[in-house]
Amino acid sequence: MRVLIAIPHFVRGESASRPQAKDCGIQRRHGSLDARVEHRVEALTACLASLRLHFHDAHVCIEQRTATARPTPAQGPVTVSVIVCTTGGQHALDRLPAEVRYFTHKNHDVEPELLGFTCHDVLRENLGQFDYYGFLEDDLTLVDPWFFQKLAWFNALAGDDKLLQPNRFEAGLGRLISKVYVDGALAERVTDMFQNIHDSPPLTLNALGQDVPFERTLNPHSGCFFLNARQMAHWVRQPHFNDRQSRFIGPLETTASLGIMRAFRVYKPAPACADFLEVQHHGTGYLDQLCAPEQENRP
Repeated sequence: MRVLIAIPHFVRGESASRPQAKDCGIQRRHGSLDARVEHRVEALTACLASLRLHFHDAHVCIEQRTATARPTPAQGPVTVSVIVCTTGGQHALDRLPAEVRYFTHKNHDVEPELLGFTCHDVLRENLGQFDYYGFLEDDLTLVDPWFFQKLAWFNALAGDDKLLQPNRFEAGLGRLISKVYVDGALAERVTDMFQNIHDSPPLTLNALGQDVPFERTLNPHSGCFFLNARQMAHWVRQPHFNDRQSRFIGPLETTASLGIMRAFRVYKPAPACADFLEVQHHGTGYLDQLCAPEQENRP
């Protein structure tokens, strides 16, 4: 399986203060708005390393009896090609460790908020050359080696008109909660101009003897998407493809979510099995906003 992933990467040159949580209200956290370059380097390194470590065409196993390492072809080989898209000199690619500099760098003369749309163009330019086409924000990591096999399994059973999105999570020890899924349901009015979640029912599919429920999602945002070749060909034929209109929350959410929401029926694993398909958000910006519930005053 050949996979192409386009990653938008932008680092602000000026300092930017991070919003503080108030009254336990959960605010959206955008890694690209973090001006601390070392944090951005750490996030992008983790992103690129995860793609190199978890997706390959062979496994190498140490044979103890002969003290040799032997490669074994993978049952479901996945090879990933990565294109990192930047604008001007506002990036931190020169600070990445050599081990993750396996990507192709494409610089574009666009405003930073349009950078995600250029990633869509890059995917379209490579139509017909890959089995999967992905968009991935630079602070996300894929940690499931069976990620793309799960997507293919879902579409084989549910059809290509449906798109399965991963649940995005943060994790960290020493906090009130060690793991939290950050993209819960939005008010229906936020997305009802782009999708009708009532036009297809919830699904329950059997995987490894376990029933796995999937729901039409009121929040299609995951900071990423992955389309098979047929879905990518369908998307680029839509009149709204890459129209560069930021109509869903903001530019970052639009480039990651609006196009797929308008072209497909978007599903996510139901909360009870949220970890069936997931992607990790770097850092603990959401986790750190969680507060302990207030104790009732008792006489």
